[in-house]
Amino acid sequence: MSNNLLTFNLMSEPSFLVDETSDNINDGYFTHTWWSTQPEGYTPEVEDFNNPYSLINTYPYLFTIAFIFFSAIITYLKKPHHPSEVVLYYIALFYATISTVNYIIDYNRDLTVCDIPYQCMDGGNNTIDYSTNYYISNDPDCYSLSYMGYDYADNFREEPRDWDCKTSTHGCCSIDVKCYDSIKGDYGWDIYQKMIEYDRGHMTFPLQKKDVHGSNCPEITELINYKLHTEKIKGTYVYQFATLFTAVLLITNCVCGYFDEKVETKYEITDADVNNP
Repeated sequence: MSNNLLTFNLMSEPSFLVDETSDNINDGYFTHTWWSTQPEGYTPEVEDFNNPYSLINTYPYLFTIAFIFFSAIITYLKKPHHPSEVVLYYIALFYATISTVNYIIDYNRDLTVCDIPYQCMDGGNNTIDYSTNYYISNDPDCYSLSYMGYDYADNFREEPRDWDCKTSTHGCCSIDVKCYDSIKGDYGWDIYQKMIEYDRGHMTFPLQKKDVHGSNCPEITELINYKLHTEKIKGTYVYQFATLFTAVLLITNCVCGYFDEKVETKYEITDADVNNP
């Protein structure tokens, strides 16, 4: 028995800035998607995605390096010079080195094309025709649905404990995983129908429903998109830290230089002081 992939969605990596305009956190996460008929035996490669190397965070890295060197140049050109400048130069070199090492590690990391089936239909002869979401991961083992569900819930849960939603008015969020389980388990259409008949194939995770319809509960694509977004943000932590502390040092150095200049101006000896002691 062989189930047949009919259509697929290439989910490229999200942009750094996300538009969160509704309860469903999916808004703004797609940078490019398209639908197509899957050629027989074809599996997407990393290069088939739009902006496939977004997880490497090239632009945040380049911005960080440019800011560090800009800060060093501003400090060098500022008069009068202050002893603390040497500290800034060394720290700037340190941050530039750490950022570059981090970027090289990310750049040489193998990206993996993963897939999560989401829609199944009868393919005849007890097979399933299905559609799937392909996405790029920097984890060679890909992300499991349960892991992505818990990660999403941990970030958007309002109740104090994980499973407080069990005793709430509308219960916990869940996702239909009948298609996912059927394709990953290589089940036939008969098993898929049994899941429907006995109401099986629901993955529940610890996030409280806000209403009876669970309007705040994510769909599978939202779990994927949110996970990709958080991984991208985590990849910029080194650059954010380097930029922030370089900015603090630059501001501190400028403030110190400003007061030193004021002191020098106040006690400057003029020709009149020499002639009229």
